[in-house]
Amino acid sequence: IADADPDFGYQKARPVLRPDWFYIHGEGAMAGPVGRHSEPARFRWTGVPSGWSVASNLDRYPPERLTVNDVGGRLFAGGTDLRVLHRMFGHRPLRVPLPGDWPFEDFEFVDALARVVEAGNAYLDEAAIPFFVSLAPLAGGETGLMSTGGSGRPGGFALSSTTNRSLDYLVRLLGHEYGHRWFGGSFGPRSQPDHAEYWFTEGFDDFFAAQALVRAGVWDETDYASELNDVLLRYGTSPARTRPNAELGDAFWQDQAAQQMVYDRGHLFALALDAERPLRTALLAMANGAEAFAGAETQAARFARAYRLDPAHLETMLAGEPIVFAPDHFARCGTVRWVEQQAFASGFTVEVRDGVPWFATVAEGSPAWAAGLRPGMRYVRRVSFRPGDSTVSLVLVVADETGERQLSWLPQGGVSLRFQRLRLAPGRVVARCRA
Repeated sequence: IADADPDFGYQKARPVLRPDWFYIHGEGAMAGPVGRHSEPARFRWTGVPSGWSVASNLDRYPPERLTVNDVGGRLFAGGTDLRVLHRMFGHRPLRVPLPGDWPFEDFEFVDALARVVEAGNAYLDEAAIPFFVSLAPLAGGETGLMSTGGSGRPGGFALSSTTNRSLDYLVRLLGHEYGHRWFGGSFGPRSQPDHAEYWFTEGFDDFFAAQALVRAGVWDETDYASELNDVLLRYGTSPARTRPNAELGDAFWQDQAAQQMVYDRGHLFALALDAERPLRTALLAMANGAEAFAGAETQAARFARAYRLDPAHLETMLAGEPIVFAPDHFARCGTVRWVEQQAFASGFTVEVRDGVPWFATVAEGSPAWAAGLRPGMRYVRRVSFRPGDSTVSLVLVVADETGERQLSWLPQGGVSLRFQRLRLAPGRVVARCRA
């Protein structure tokens, strides 16, 4: 049992045991007999101590359908510091076990989640289903570090995050994770290996989440433009921008730039196609007409057929050809323009010794050096920064033998990069984005 929340090294298959709550993924704690994964199983809570709350996405699972394999893919949480929250939508329950302290009220999180779920259902004209979403706290937020992740589970999904993430940030993640009800889920068989079609199951999911949030009024045009410009910045300045899809897949779990490119390239490819013909028509066909597709046809292949996707267009994207939008691509909302700024470069490297981060190197002549950062200083906390954006100051609190101090500099690397950006039209005209 640990006295602290799990840190950035948290792996979802590992049980989390705290003095006042626990959080378990089935595959990390439930042993299954070899070769008998499809056999019937039973589950029930017993011996729950007084004052505890417990929750699992097995609680309302039809017992006559439960198998050994089902138990391995489920979530289990309990303890005295666990609030189990409930909402009903479409006559179906939404359940949320929530431990820890967050910068928002419990009801605000559940209300936001309910709006996200309703937005996704409306976009794909799907009925509500019982849903279960967990959110586990990660340590590190007190030092300014940020980490958030999620994984799909049967009938729900599991999230973990440092507690300094805003509710607005989590709404975008909730939209993506709920999209996995279809993308990587009910839309059909996934490719083998999975990463060959991450451009669809992850990238198109990002497109879907943004579109659904806007259509439902959860986001306005300013929210959408901000999110899109973050994507365009990452995409346009990424070292993985022109790498073929096959290479991105092979490097997905080892290279952060390659991993993010799979999402961003897929998202922008979806936007490009949506301007030719509405993607929603093809996605609705996939959601509501599974019988029209061959049983073994993968999700991306089903989409290509439903949308009538030009194979040459697909191959160009998979080969890594940059995606460029015309100035009037978002004509109803604003103008796409090219901008320039210096590449993001922190100017330092960090090493961790005995659990404490220290600055190992600082590039002489860099903005970090000019601000006073030196090798051997200790990292205390991050006050502010914007990932990948060299126009926003990086503000850190550091320490040496003289004590703590706050340093600030623009994390610029001296190399100028060009990328695209959406500039919203002024005044009342922007309301056309919502049409």
